[in-house]
Amino acid sequence: MTAQAGVSHLSPTYRVRNLFQGLNVTFWLQVAILATAAASVQSAGWVESPPLALIAFLGALAALLPVDLKERTKTYHALSLLAGGLLAYLGGIYLTEADQWYLRFGELNSRLAEWWSAIVGNDATTDSLPLSITIIAIIWVVAYLTSWALFKHRNVWAVLLPVGMGVVINLTYLPERFSIYLFVFLFFGLMMLAHMNSVNMRALFQAQGTPHPTSLHRLSLAHGLLLSAVILGITVVAPIGEDPASPLEWVFEPVDRMVDGLQDELYRIFGAVPSHDPSSIRFFGSVLPLLRPVPTDEDPILFSSARYPLYWPAVAYDEYTGKAWKVEETMARPMISVGQETVDEEEEGLAGIAYTVEMHVNSPYLMVAGNVVDMRPNAQQNIPAPKSFRVDMANTEENWDLPEDMQRLAVSLNASSGASGNPEVWSIPQDMVVTEVIKDESPSGGRTTTELDTETVSYYSDLRQALEGPGRTVGLEVERLPEIASTVSIEPFDRLEEGSQYSVTSQFVYASEEAMRSALDLYPPGIRERYLEVPSSLPDRVSALASDLTSGATNPYDKAVAVEAYLRGLEYTVAQQDIPHDADTVDYFLFESGEGFSDYFASSMAIMLRIQGIPTRLVLGFGFGEVDPDAEGFMVRDKDSHSWPEVYFGEVGWVPFEPTPIYPLRSRSLPASPFAVDSLSATEGSGELSDLGGSLDPLADDTILDESGGPLSGGDGPKPLPVRYFGTPLGLGGGLFLLFVVIGVVLLRVLWMRQYGRLGTGQTVYERVYRLVGFLGFPPSRSQTALEFSQRLSALIPEVREEVNLVSRSFVRETYGGIRPTAMEEIRLVWSWRRIKRALSSHLKQVGEAAPAG
Repeated sequence: MTAQAGVSHLSPTYRVRNLFQGLNVTFWLQVAILATAAASVQSAGWVESPPLALIAFLGALAALLPVDLKERTKTYHALSLLAGGLLAYLGGIYLTEADQWYLRFGELNSRLAEWWSAIVGNDATTDSLPLSITIIAIIWVVAYLTSWALFKHRNVWAVLLPVGMGVVINLTYLPERFSIYLFVFLFFGLMMLAHMNSVNMRALFQAQGTPHPTSLHRLSLAHGLLLSAVILGITVVAPIGEDPASPLEWVFEPVDRMVDGLQDELYRIFGAVPSHDPSSIRFFGSVLPLLRPVPTDEDPILFSSARYPLYWPAVAYDEYTGKAWKVEETMARPMISVGQETVDEEEEGLAGIAYTVEMHVNSPYLMVAGNVVDMRPNAQQNIPAPKSFRVDMANTEENWDLPEDMQRLAVSLNASSGASGNPEVWSIPQDMVVTEVIKDESPSGGRTTTELDTETVSYYSDLRQALEGPGRTVGLEVERLPEIASTVSIEPFDRLEEGSQYSVTSQFVYASEEAMRSALDLYPPGIRERYLEVPSSLPDRVSALASDLTSGATNPYDKAVAVEAYLRGLEYTVAQQDIPHDADTVDYFLFESGEGFSDYFASSMAIMLRIQGIPTRLVLGFGFGEVDPDAEGFMVRDKDSHSWPEVYFGEVGWVPFEPTPIYPLRSRSLPASPFAVDSLSATEGSGELSDLGGSLDPLADDTILDESGGPLSGGDGPKPLPVRYFGTPLGLGGGLFLLFVVIGVVLLRVLWMRQYGRLGTGQTVYERVYRLVGFLGFPPSRSQTALEFSQRLSALIPEVREEVNLVSRSFVRETYGGIRPTAMEEIRLVWSWRRIKRALSSHLKQVGEAAPAG
């Protein structure tokens, strides 16, 4: 394309003129492909957004403007991407709600700042607005870059591959009714391939000066349209089977392990995105987002040979942020088996159980019930990392900000220092260790620091030597001993694979209600500091409710029972909540929705007890599953994913409670075994076996589920599609569809070669012409050579003289010289044959019309 005389190719007039000239078939096919992908995202309803198809159209239009620019292209690209960012920001303004339009800017900036703070602060967020802005920006960038590659370089694969990948990834997380977008995308994709193949062929003809009919492009487009329709039609109606195959899990398992951390991050940041698939991440890391889809699948997680219904903890969380639970810093402690231990099951308050667990999925955690006495293979126990405190013995006023036990330690150390200025070793409590000793070596005034290894057997002798050494002790770095009984998680040294087994002997400590009522509310300092924190943003009405519920209780146990009883009166649902971005999850659950799943019940109980000064934490894991009478064990499934609170009682330890109403109250003793002698047959028809060993599916077997996993209020649910769904794009149906595409490409190639390819050799065309001339009543003489035949036929139909000569020369060269025509010559021969055929037919018609009647 060249500029008109006197008009610069950078002028607005020329740019607009060039823009309208570029609105051709290529542009509109590109817009159709991009609009299909954008529509698949928007119809999924992940987040609110302006019309994404319009964003895609504008991105493609922006890429059309600079196609013929030879300079300043980098500047134009930078400006275009900047324009896309501005468009995304304006889309955020459009989605932001405020009383006045100009207030939307401040509201949007504030929400973006809070969202970024949550990301860098390792917190979760329920604000979907940043994702809306991100999607708008992605649509613009993809539309602009792929359109530029297509319009400028005619690279059709630069369009189909990235856009197609986005469509497939999006559809993988959507129900089957959204598969129509894949068919539409493939239809336009095949059309684009046929169209661009024709465009490139015409460009080649023009570059080589090869004559070609003007109908070539229309014919190619018609063939592409027909072939696309046939392929897609076969794929839609092909019987694939009642149960579509699972995705290619064996291919993606290694990739899944690599992106486990990324999945956790995506759920943390984009937890507000609704899920069309009721499945969820089974095992969360250090952050548990409270806005997440709840697993309701029947996929098996583990099988336990335990003869008792046990709960299976995975991670214990200690910090509540209002949107999520987090695990503060932990330390690893090896759990090495030195021999099979035995425990006394008859001792009052104790129960020892040995069991084997077989995993049916990959897992980063060992699910272990009870306090481990022995485990095989070896593993590591993650426990809360102890905090370090600097005790200042030179300036006691610096110790006022320390916890009470550290302030008492400072007083004790100064009292035992005496004239030497060095404290005695006996003045340091046994539940604390010193990691650093800081001394003032007067009169030089210099200070020395001695670091101590608290894990060695020589720790106390090293500490005594450091304290009694030269100089005056002016400070100590002190740590409390770790809370070994407060297990956060147990991890194998090597990640558990499907089919892995481990054996455990555990001890269960059961305290009676009387013992817990009489337990003193005196807690270790590490427990108080870690398990009593509540966010400062927690609304006051949560505290007021906690005080009202516990007003009649005089001890921590009765307070916990009162809160538990209140929560069990609320409604359970697995439907994902629509929590506002500025709302506290516990507050919203208690005062707005009044319904939720176990995360909300457990969180509410933990926070209300913390307000009352009772240490509580949230444990994520699995319920006991369902009884397997044949294998004499319990099968735990995906739908048994569960969370519950654990309350700390002095001299007892952590005690689980059950505020979730669909689960039975926790027993304060070892529950009855359904496999005890004469127990199974006696309880098979009773409710006891059902309560202990039955599936805890919150939905009845005959309940119809909607696409988000919740029960429908009535009716038959969504109507099936008129065609059979072929499964996920990466499953068996996707493979069959790919096979149809390959077959279609082969047929397209054969059709192309039949029309324009090697069927047009010189001998073949000459023989066709020779036979056609004889058939039409102008039989050539057998004594004529090919050139003589050519001269006679050219005289008969002079309008195609050039084509006739081409056929004769090609025949002679191939027959007598063995020179086969090139690919371009073959195409010219095919078109020459068609023009000769039409010319002969026209000549015959003219002769017939000129002949006298009768």
